[in-house]
Order: sequence, then C-alpha cells, then structure tokens
Amino acid sequence: MTLGSVLAGTTAVGLVALGAVGVAAPGPLGKAYGIEPRGAGESAYVRALGARDIAAGATLLSTLEARSGPALRGTVLSLTIIALGDFTIVATLRGWAAARNLAVHASGAALMIAIWAILRAEA
Repeated sequence: MTLGSVLAGTTAVGLVALGAVGVAAPGPLGKAYGIEPRGAGESAYVRALGARDIAAGATLLSTLEARSGPALRGTVLSLTIIALGDFTIVATLRGWAAARNLAVHASGAALMIAIWAILRAEA
C-alpha cells in the first residue's frame, strides 16, 4: 500500500463514521457542519448529509479496493466537490460568523486535494 492509498482508506472510513453519527445523532454533527438542526426538517437534512457521507466513504473504499489508480484519483478529486459545496452552503447561510465551520469544510477540501496530489505523484 502506498501513502496515498492509506490516506484515501483512512479518509473513507472517517467519512463512513462521520456519516453514521449524522444519521444517528443529527444535532452534534449539524453543529459541526454549521447547520444546527432546530426542527424536524433540519434534522432530516443533517441525516441526509450523513447518508451522503456514508455513501461517499463507501464509494471511496470500493474504488480503493478496485486498485485502479485513475479511478481512485478521480473519485478523490470528485469528493472535493462535496466539501466545497458544504462550504458554499454554510457561507451563504451564515457568512463569516461561521468561520470555524467554514474551516472544517475548507480543511476537508484541502485534504482531498492533498490526497489526490499524493496519488498522482505515486502514479
């Protein structure tokens, strides 16, 4: 296993775990995301984000298992869109008052880009 593969696998497991928390307990994850669920609709939204993260992690694990470098790099790069989308949503809803939450999403995007760059260098 290469460093890039280990990082991708660790990130995938982290996404699945994070998503499971969101499905089971939307309050804490919503707060971390920058969307505090105050009603049933907002809780459902955070649960949907949790399910999305589970699916993203599972997709990354499946792609890693397939041992296709180009597919793995493409999957990692495409998952960057999720973090950037989350950043945009929180920035639109709460602005820079949610700087801590925005940093979480920006860090996620930076992590994915770093993993992609490592995988590309290892190719």
